[in-house]
Amino acid sequence: MPGGMGPVGTGRRSARWASGRRKRDVHMELSSALQDGIMVVAATGDLNATSCNQVETELTAQADAGHRWIVLDLGEVRYVSSAGLRVFLVSARKLAKAGAFVLARPTPSVAQILKMTGFDRIVQVEPSLEAAVATARAKKN
Repeated sequence: MPGGMGPVGTGRRSARWASGRRKRDVHMELSSALQDGIMVVAATGDLNATSCNQVETELTAQADAGHRWIVLDLGEVRYVSSAGLRVFLVSARKLAKAGAFVLARPTPSVAQILKMTGFDRIVQVEPSLEAAVATARAKKN
């Protein structure tokens, strides 16, 4: 519609065009479940400056609850910002001495970010959830 206006006669601007681009969902969906004795946290959405606190809070809560071997499933994560990378680093350091933190099945765009930044050499990354759980379990035994 011309000028980003809403339907004719409403006088409202559509949310999509009001700022010249679409609004991004800042909320991440998270779910957690034990798989073979390993805590798996699955994330969906974009891991950015707005959503990283939610992910960090969940990972910290799982570690504080005694889950020292954690896999973060990135199979439904579209994007990771520098704030998200910081969450990975903090979690890996927190669990390094007595536990494990493993990233599972990053999407191609997230895998590229991990490789370009060198995080694939800092944090354990596995191509599948099964491989990530096996890696964490091996560190547990």
